[in-house]
Amino acid sequence: MDTEKDTYLDSENRPDDAARANFFSRHRGVWYGLAVVVAIVFVLIFTCPQPSAHRTALSQLTSEVANDIVAERVGSSLASFGTAALASSLTDKLFDQLFSVHDYMLFSTCEFRLGEKHPTVSVGVLGHVFTINSDRLENMIREEVEKLNPNR
Repeated sequence: MDTEKDTYLDSENRPDDAARANFFSRHRGVWYGLAVVVAIVFVLIFTCPQPSAHRTALSQLTSEVANDIVAERVGSSLASFGTAALASSLTDKLFDQLFSVHDYMLFSTCEFRLGEKHPTVSVGVLGHVFTINSDRLENMIREEVEKLNPNR
């Protein structure tokens, strides 16, 4: 046992720095790849949008949907303007009841609490929030309204 311990204490038998350097140089591509992956993860973590970014994007989206619905029903641009302002205000006030934001550290999603369904309406990544188009949201809202009021 003492001889094993003594062999590593000898400077002649101890692994030298060249052998360690050779290990890193043989696996250089792996280390560079690992460094790139870690850098990408850090960028995604630090640029993940906050819930307020989802709130802003969805406020604009609901204003567009409200404009479309009112313009179809009423046909007046003045009524449509008033409805857009009302929809934006209501979205800001009822955001927590209507939407749920999920933060996954690398990206975030926002679901619209629509009856039994909870469809994803926005995805946030790299500092940007990408929303579904207004036609799709309008169709989802119309389907729910028809379920609530089947006589119409």
